[in-house]
Amino acid sequence: MEILNAGLLTTTDQIANGVNALLCHPDQLQKLKKNPTLIDSAVEEIIRFDTSVPFLTRIAKQDLTIGGKNITAGSIIALGFGPANHDPEKFDSPEVFDITRTPNEHLGFGSGIHFCLGAVLARMDLTICLTTLLRRLPNLSFDPDKQAIPTKHSNLVLKGFDSLRVKFDACLK
Repeated sequence: MEILNAGLLTTTDQIANGVNALLCHPDQLQKLKKNPTLIDSAVEEIIRFDTSVPFLTRIAKQDLTIGGKNITAGSIIALGFGPANHDPEKFDSPEVFDITRTPNEHLGFGSGIHFCLGAVLARMDLTICLTTLLRRLPNLSFDPDKQAIPTKHSNLVLKGFDSLRVKFDACLK
């Protein structure tokens, strides 16, 4: 049950984060609409740019030193995937949303033996959802008649939207 909930909440938040990123960067949205083959690259950039899992906690099994800081065995460590995905030593212009970014070796799914079990499924969900949204709701935009700033929720575990006010005319293709 924990895996189901983890996959559902993180993917749901990531889809909303992706829609928000695309709508906030209309140049990138238009680039994706004009060239749908960029969807895989866009999905990776969405995960890097505004990951739904900003931090993950672990317990140190042994004493260690990271970045000159001593960590004793048993300490709780918060691994900052969100901040790492915006590290200027790793990414050129990390605050720029660029769906053609390459390479894009983000940590949105962790790494090593703790790499996300659902990474393949999450990528497929994002790809299918965003492709379908762009095809069926080509004029998707923020709704100017609704709250201007989307309501976000963010904590050490999940980051996403409580609401994302958009408008569209459905296109049943």
